[in-house]
Amino acid sequence: MLLAAGGLITQSPPKRRRARIAAGDTVRLSIPGDAIQLETFLAREVGHLVDNGYVWVDFYTLRPGG
Repeated sequence: MLLAAGGLITQSPPKRRRARIAAGDTVRLSIPGDAIQLETFLAREVGHLVDNGYVWVDFYTLRPGG
């Protein structure tokens, strides 16, 4: 997604997050959700996704919807 035609690679992190959420992208993590350490950037990113309607599909994947 970062190399998409919309130029997401050059956008700020908040703009990239909003664009991913608006596009309904599925997010696949390299570590399981229960291994995410609290108070880290990753924890905040995942929290932001969940706050915006993303749900866990399995230990590694979040997708939009309910």
